[in-house]
Amino acid sequence: MKRSKKVVFIPFCLLAQGLRAEGIVKKFPATVKPVVNLLEEYQVNLIQMPCPEIEYEGIKRKPAGKAKYDNEIYRDICRKYANQITSFIENLIENEYEILAILGIEKSPSCAINYLFEKGRMVRGKGVYMEELKKNLEERNINIPFLGININGMNKTLAELRKFLGKKEGLLRYMGDTNSE
Repeated sequence: MKRSKKVVFIPFCLLAQGLRAEGIVKKFPATVKPVVNLLEEYQVNLIQMPCPEIEYEGIKRKPAGKAKYDNEIYRDICRKYANQITSFIENLIENEYEILAILGIEKSPSCAINYLFEKGRMVRGKGVYMEELKKNLEERNINIPFLGININGMNKTLAELRKFLGKKEGLLRYMGDTNSE
C-alpha cells in the first residue's frame, strides 16, 4: 500500500469539540465527523494544530470575541505555535508532502478564516491565531490555502471542501502519482 503524502492542518477542536469554550458545542460532542470523514475519503493526513486558547486560559473558559484575545500575551502564544507549525510544514515540503490546506473554524476568535462572531453579530475577519499563522507562512514564502469550516452550515462547508479536494485530486492525477512510499 502506498503512503498518502497529502496533508491538511486542522484546528485542535475539529477532533476535540469537548475542549471548546463552555456552551459552544451543540452539534458534535467530540469530533466534527462529517469533515473528518470527508478528509479520510480523500486519503488526507490530518495534522492537529495546538489550541492557543487552552494555553492562555485553560480548558474551562467562557466564549469570548476576538477583542479579548487580541493582546500581546495571547499573540505571543499564537506566534510560538505559528512558528512551530510553519517549521513542521517546511519539513514536510522538503520531504515531498503536499500541504493541501489549513482549516479553521468560522466564528472562532482564534481560528476563524472568514467570519468572526463579535458583539452578537457576524463580521468579516480572521481569528488571531490564523492571522499569526498566515503572517508566519508569508514571511517564509509559503503559500497554502486557508479554508473555513462553518459548523452551523455543514452542508455548504462539505460541498465547498469536496469541490476543493476534487480539484486537488484531479491535479495530482494529472501530475502523476506523488504518493509513493
